[in-house]
Amino acid sequence: MGFSEGAEDEFLLTCFVCKSPFGMLAMFCGECGCNRNQALGIERASTGQTILDNKPEGTTFKDQATKESVNEIHFQIGEQVTTSPIVPKPIERERKRKSVKSQIRRQNFMLRIESVSKFQERHAQALNLSGTILFLISTYMLVQSFIFAQSNPLTANEDLMVLGANRNPSYFQQMKADEGVKVFPRAYLAWEAADAKSWISEYSFNGWTGKALTKTMPSGSRFEDLSFELQLKATYTKTYGIFRKVTWSPANPPATLTLTYPSNKDTIIYINGLAAGTVGNPAVKEGKYLLYPGPLDIRFYQNGEDSVYSFNYFVNAYGVYSNY
Repeated sequence: MGFSEGAEDEFLLTCFVCKSPFGMLAMFCGECGCNRNQALGIERASTGQTILDNKPEGTTFKDQATKESVNEIHFQIGEQVTTSPIVPKPIERERKRKSVKSQIRRQNFMLRIESVSKFQERHAQALNLSGTILFLISTYMLVQSFIFAQSNPLTANEDLMVLGANRNPSYFQQMKADEGVKVFPRAYLAWEAADAKSWISEYSFNGWTGKALTKTMPSGSRFEDLSFELQLKATYTKTYGIFRKVTWSPANPPATLTLTYPSNKDTIIYINGLAAGTVGNPAVKEGKYLLYPGPLDIRFYQNGEDSVYSFNYFVNAYGVYSNY
């Protein structure tokens, strides 16, 4: 019976210097580079020695591991060797920083979603009830707004416009004027716009607040595009049980004028271009009058000159006027 010592190239021995596997017939250690006698312990050698004369050409695994562990890069400049630490590149650091921030944002977003979900689970009944109520309210407001939109304030304005422009006394009855106030003489309130063949009207209204405003002007450039306003209010009636229908009517009584004269009795009076006597004997006495809509121009002439008491108005279908 015999014993096999293995093949010649097998690493069955151990280097005494570096404790690495050592070939059976190797003349030098493949790791530390010591000679065979030192590797076998025949010659004295320290454990950490480096054998310069027998240093292998390639970089060993042990050397590479040592270099990576200290994290250094060696630069050879002529005969001088410098060492500098490996520093992460700025671009890589910035990329990592952005990646961390993005991850934090995603985590915060998921936490918020989770918090909202938990809140909805805890208050599911109240949220469902609130949603139902809001849906019903919004539906009601939508339908009611549609009903309000069907009303047209001009339907109430058309009759009053015709009556007022034609100086018809029924105008004051529909405007619910105070019967104790006199009507300004129609002879001095003639308005050529009454002969206009057509009128132009525009309006704005809010069915929820119950307010509306119409503006009416006679068609034609010769009327100088003067328009008079009428304020309206809403009268509500029930429709479909829970909704309201609007009927528009005048919101204010007709316009009034408080007329006063200067103290000089010889002052001549002209109303809308017509002679109206003197202050001592006026065609229209001082006092309060109901006015039709349209222009009102009163002139006082003293010593042939227009007095500071003169005034000029364009009267709307409401308002209080005076010549103080």
